Amino acid sequence: MADEIFFSGSKQYEPSTSSDTLQGLSLTGSVLVAADNQKHQQLIISYVNQIGINAVVADHGLDAVHKALAGKYELLILDMQCQ
Repeated sequence: MADEIFFSGSKQYEPSTSSDTLQGLSLTGSVLVAADNQKHQQLIISYVNQIGINAVVADHGLDAVHKALAGKYELLILDMQCQ
């Protein structure tokens, strides 16, 4: 994972093993989180909100499809086993 580099505009971010990995990172945009487990939803939302990204939640697969088609998202985070 140390090989991975994330880009945002003209800034470059390398993953860190320290607890402050997200400190100083600020992005904009929206992601659609499709997960039927509320704990997973809350965990993902807390991470993306920390860096300034708006998270929209879909509680099940069909809801995710409708929201994905109706909205504009930079990223879709999908639970592979979402019902």
